[in-house]
Amino acid sequence: MYNLTNTILAVENPLKVVGMALLVILVIVVFVFFLLFLKFFRLWLQAKLSRADVKFSELIGMWLRKVNTSTIVLSKIMGVQAGLELTTQELESHYLARGNVPDERQSQGDRLPRPSQEQRHYRRRCSGWHPVESKGTCYRPR
Repeated sequence: MYNLTNTILAVENPLKVVGMALLVILVIVVFVFFLLFLKFFRLWLQAKLSRADVKFSELIGMWLRKVNTSTIVLSKIMGVQAGLELTTQELESHYLARGNVPDERQSQGDRLPRPSQEQRHYRRRCSGWHPVESKGTCYRPR
């Protein structure tokens, strides 16, 4: 250690020392960003492939705020697949308010418009279901 310090101080060009220090700091910063990328890549890719709009910066922000990222992302994916208009901010603020995020998503789904009686009748008729022939079970003709 003593020899290294003497070597650094004995350098004729102090710009080399500053350049080397900046290079070490840059390598450390790049390594930290690479680790963050590895930590959140799976969740981000899963959200991207399911068309749930979750940004990488939002994932890092949730991690810094101690929010369970997988709960938020999976709830957002389920909401998008169900056709709900949920934002990541809404889910995150509900989580931070000690709310149960999966239950909130399900209650949002309960508020979706129900199909009318005509629509249900049409679906039954097209699927081959007949109330008399089926005797309470689903009948599908072959």
